[in-house]
Amino acid sequence: MEDQAGAEKSEWLDAVFCSFSDQQNNLWLGCQDGLAFINRNATPFRSFYNDEVSGLKLEHVLSLSSPGKGTVFAGLRNGFVQVQTASGRFSLISKNQSFQHNYTDPFGLLQSSYPGGTAVFLKKKWSPIADVYPEFKAFSNYAINSHLCVGDSLNIMGTENDKGVLIWNYKKQTVKVIDQISRPALAANIVNTVYRDKMKNIWVLSDKKITILDSSLSRSKILSFYDSQNKQAYNIYFDMCEAGNNYWVAAYGTGIIQLGTDYKIRNIYTTKNGLSNAGIYKIFNVGDSSLVITSNNGISILNLNTRKFKNYYQQDGLHSNSFEEACGFMKDGIIYAGGVKGFTIIDPSKFRINTIAPRVYINRISMETGRRSFDTSSIRIKRLIVPNDVIQTSLYFSGINYSSPNHTTFAYRIDKQSENWINIGNRNFINLIGIPPGKYLIQLKAANEDNYWSIPTEISLIFLPKWYQTWWFKALIGFTIACLGYLFYRLRLRQILKEHSIRAGIAGDLHDDIGSSLNTIKVFTNLAIIKPEKVEYLDNINANLEAAIIGLRDLIWVLDDKKDTLEDLVNRLRESMQPVANAINIVLEIVVDESCVGLILQKTEKRYLYLIAKEAVNNSIKYAECTRINIKFKIRQKRLLVQITDNGNGFDPSGTNMGYGLKNMRTRCVHINYQFFIHSSSTGTQITLEKNSPVFSKRK
Repeated sequence: MEDQAGAEKSEWLDAVFCSFSDQQNNLWLGCQDGLAFINRNATPFRSFYNDEVSGLKLEHVLSLSSPGKGTVFAGLRNGFVQVQTASGRFSLISKNQSFQHNYTDPFGLLQSSYPGGTAVFLKKKWSPIADVYPEFKAFSNYAINSHLCVGDSLNIMGTENDKGVLIWNYKKQTVKVIDQISRPALAANIVNTVYRDKMKNIWVLSDKKITILDSSLSRSKILSFYDSQNKQAYNIYFDMCEAGNNYWVAAYGTGIIQLGTDYKIRNIYTTKNGLSNAGIYKIFNVGDSSLVITSNNGISILNLNTRKFKNYYQQDGLHSNSFEEACGFMKDGIIYAGGVKGFTIIDPSKFRINTIAPRVYINRISMETGRRSFDTSSIRIKRLIVPNDVIQTSLYFSGINYSSPNHTTFAYRIDKQSENWINIGNRNFINLIGIPPGKYLIQLKAANEDNYWSIPTEISLIFLPKWYQTWWFKALIGFTIACLGYLFYRLRLRQILKEHSIRAGIAGDLHDDIGSSLNTIKVFTNLAIIKPEKVEYLDNINANLEAAIIGLRDLIWVLDDKKDTLEDLVNRLRESMQPVANAINIVLEIVVDESCVGLILQKTEKRYLYLIAKEAVNNSIKYAECTRINIKFKIRQKRLLVQITDNGNGFDPSGTNMGYGLKNMRTRCVHINYQFFIHSSSTGTQITLEKNSPVFSKRK
């Protein structure tokens, strides 16, 4: 049993009480410190971090190389170490120096770059490169971050300190520079790496552009790619490879850019497609079937057939999740990649597809009310009744996946809500809030790291209705709505009948008053035609016309909804009666108390009060021989009070010869729910109208 990332050796194996081998050939150990799991299947990862014998640790690996099988040279941020991969033993070659790039040169010597230049390991010590190869005298302070061996005489080297590319002809012992001002020229002096494609062209990857040199190093082509969505150029190209007649470029901060042979973008793969992280560094082609990508968060494997990603992390056997930008190479089908806390040797041939789907279990159901919470932990539960006071119901579940438990994903669906599965990723619970009462079948399933889904696990949840969701409450609401509807119908019918009565009254007035006047006009018109010398016929026609006009104006005023306040009634009384009173020297005074301001009158009420007041004033003018008439409106005990008083000679109201005028007044008062009182003496007559119901409606 090996600890992940080569951490300090565990002492669990010192006290093992029992062991068990499962169907996948994995070994389980019951230890004093807990339960240990040993994956017996071959792992593609072997990580290196510390050597217990020497006490050396690879805290931060910047560069790697391997001169032969079983040996790896690791350039560190603070030293240089030789690693024997078979035994796991480390040997310190140098310390207190940063070694950025190392490789075995064409003469079999170990070269490595540091911030001040490049050195060659010769006779167990590092010597400046110019001391070993004099042709580098002018370039002794150039640091190297990448290299290519081309043919049997050239070594192409990318510089770390923005000096372009060095072309080293080790047979002719010459070095020349290709940069922005040379011929051919580079797009930029910044070099992140150099790559040679199948057509023997040399690609120089820079931050914002890529330069392609032909095989003769005599011509160059410059590529740049624009992100139309973010309106900026793609940049920081760290590495590339070829696979499936496509070029695959690692663009830091973006993802993988797929280029066709015409150098045009065919696709871009980002974290939305499943890439573990947008900060990617090295990219390797594995048999034209998959790509291995290192990043700031583990590695990603892109299946070129399915175009799906599979990600691996420290818990899967990597040294850590953090890699370095120039730390990685591929040799004899094996990938070496490092970064923080060591490096990992990756054998792509040992990547396996896990065809065993996880088993799904519901391990807990929690129900929360406003005051308390309770749950059940039975993994065999198939049916549960949820009380009506539960606000939230939570289902917790597990997917048993021995090979890669951290990569288990879940999905669920609720039969009455959707037929589609809802993928919730690694989240192992769902919250149910606001579910209507009823019985629901909830299905859960899990997938392993290779997207093999399990058979769904089902549970029935019965949500009891709250009191306002019960059938009797709904029936009560329906009955109440029906009663309100019927009440509204009756009120509307009553209003229609009332409006009909008003129309009938208006029609009667038109017929009795205006119709009578028009009929009289017709009679006198015929008489005037027969006897034109009779001037009194024309006077009668004129008088009846004036009466008809006044009657029409009164009807129009009654029907006007904008003139339905007490002030409008008073104004109408003044318009119709003041001229007559003034003509015969009678003082007519109409007083409205402040409590009556804004009082709204119904159409019938407004009309009848007007007719009663008009009749009373006309009687006073005709019979009372008065000199003063007062009309007063006020509120007494929330009831409207109308008083019409004159200072005439009075009459006996109890007499048997009461005229039709008083009878009409009483009848109209009854129609509008008013009381009618009359008091008369030798000093005058007072008519009082008092409303039986309180007044509330006022216009603002």
